[in-house]
Amino acid sequence: MSWLLVRDGALGDGLLTLPLLCRLMDTGPGVALLPGALTRWLRPRGWPVARLDDPRWLALWAEGAVSEELHEALGGPSEAVVVGQPRVAQALLATGIRVREVAVDPPPGVHQAAWLLGEPLDPRRVEVPLVEAEPDPAAPDVVLLPGSGGLRKCWPAARFAELGRRLRRSGRTVQVVLGPAELDRGPRPDAFAGLPVLEAPDLARTAALCAGAGVVVGNDAGTTHLAAAVGARVVALFGPTDPVRWRPLGDRVQVVRGELRELGEEVVLAHARRCQTT
Repeated sequence: MSWLLVRDGALGDGLLTLPLLCRLMDTGPGVALLPGALTRWLRPRGWPVARLDDPRWLALWAEGAVSEELHEALGGPSEAVVVGQPRVAQALLATGIRVREVAVDPPPGVHQAAWLLGEPLDPRRVEVPLVEAEPDPAAPDVVLLPGSGGLRKCWPAARFAELGRRLRRSGRTVQVVLGPAELDRGPRPDAFAGLPVLEAPDLARTAALCAGAGVVVGNDAGTTHLAAAVGARVVALFGPTDPVRWRPLGDRVQVVRGELRELGEEVVLAHARRCQTT
């Protein structure tokens, strides 16, 4: 028996799918079609993943059953889990494959990882690291991740900068990491004057920094989920989204939730210090 997992979305969505992927891997061979950036990071580490946007899979979105050639290219799956892709689910069903179709968003009070598994799961009890990453021996004491795919989910850049400066004054080494999304939409590197800024590193570089750091402070963003997935101590800042449904996985994650524009540096600083001592 072979399985297929189809999941689109951003980096954080893919990372919250890993418990389901691990469960499927325990049942036998298969392949997960996931977002490209995550796939490029996981595949060299031995995970059975392929890029969802690979042209080979385009026929999955066509009407009718999947061709025999495509079915074989996917490993001949007999069952599939399809997240938020109704046309793909229909094509697989028409081929005779057993399909569990899952809506993208979990209901209130249910964490995304538990929703995908279809069973109860405490996101604080998920074993981490979910993905092994070689820690960067030159990693700083604190990594700051001030970006997010949604600007409403961002703690103000000026407060991230002030947090970084206060940490440096207390003798901590600090690194600001800005991914491609942040460089496109803000904040800009010059918002962190006086702090070292790493611009647009790949996931492997970001993961190594986070794995080697004493603590990572980030918004509700894919890179914060990445830090949790490699076992880092994480302070995750949540504003409009519900951490009950979307928090990063693992017991080394502290969630701070509030109105982000009113959340002061002192509160986040206290959590970062507490995180480093646990």
